[in-house]
Amino acid sequence: MLEKNHALSHDAGIRSNPAMFNEALHRCERLAKHDCLVCIISDGSGHDEETRRVLTRIAQHNDALFAFIFDPLEAGLPKAGPLVFGDGARQLEVDTGNRRLRETYRDSFAAQRAAGRRFLLQREMPVIPLSTAESVPDQLRRHLGTMRP
Repeated sequence: MLEKNHALSHDAGIRSNPAMFNEALHRCERLAKHDCLVCIISDGSGHDEETRRVLTRIAQHNDALFAFIFDPLEAGLPKAGPLVFGDGARQLEVDTGNRRLRETYRDSFAAQRAAGRRFLLQREMPVIPLSTAESVPDQLRRHLGTMRP
């Protein structure tokens, strides 16, 4: 995951496809009919009401685990002054030196993450947060614990 994240390039011509998340979940639902272990690894991008319905159905008949992938910049903006963010088509200049902006941004991410976590836990679906800035095995060991002989 870390290698794939670092291989991303802003000029690679890759565009966001929010519908892909639900498409992948529908495929999973067709394959995992009953008593499967379903591991979903996603940043949740593109989630909507359909996502909620499909995840609910998957969790009703299977054991499921959600690995929530996030980049540290999603969780909080650095105090770096004016920065320009772009998606390949548009740009936005943001003054990250503004304390209130950073707090609002951080609180918004935390609230969305908490709401998603509550939704998944209500369906008995554990959530493992995985940062793109750290080693995945190290994070999994920390979240799941290490086995002792």
